Amino acid sequence: MKKVNALLAILYVNTIILIIICSRSIGIKLNSIVYEYISMLFLIWLFGFFTLSVINIISGLIDYKRKDTAILLKKMKRIKIGLLPFWVINFLCYIPISGLLLLAGHGFGFLIVPIFIFSSYIVLCLTSIFSILYLLNLRRNNIIRSKELIIHTILQLMFMIDIFSVIYIIKKWGKSKTA
Repeated sequence: MKKVNALLAILYVNTIILIIICSRSIGIKLNSIVYEYISMLFLIWLFGFFTLSVINIISGLIDYKRKDTAILLKKMKRIKIGLLPFWVINFLCYIPISGLLLLAGHGFGFLIVPIFIFSSYIVLCLTSIFSILYLLNLRRNNIIRSKELIIHTILQLMFMIDIFSVIYIIKKWGKSKTA
């Protein structure tokens, strides 16, 4: 669980960076030193995020191989529910930044906005790993059907819908005999 908590922490560092960038884009003046170190902080965040993501994926695969449904359920709940504030703040910051870049970017915004969307989708996919592994483990134990596995796997790869899917999964299969 420490690895999952570390991944959550590193994602919230991203949120702080976004708030700083958003505040500058809407005209709030902060100390210039803060802005000088944003790029360095972002690179550190990027390295930390990908490192912790790989570590968490390996950990999840080990739990899946051990057929440890209970720990996969615990990690799935922690990562998906723990990221709710992250997603809210993330999109509240991306909307003004994207709008400003599209309006005042002179074409530059059309390059940056897709990067925002792509990076958010990468975070979504990497945090959906535990949910998908949990579903695969349920399928392996014949608790769910293949059709349910496919549907919920697709839902895990869609913004906002993944949260509703996790809530449904927890309510329906969270108390199963193998969990």
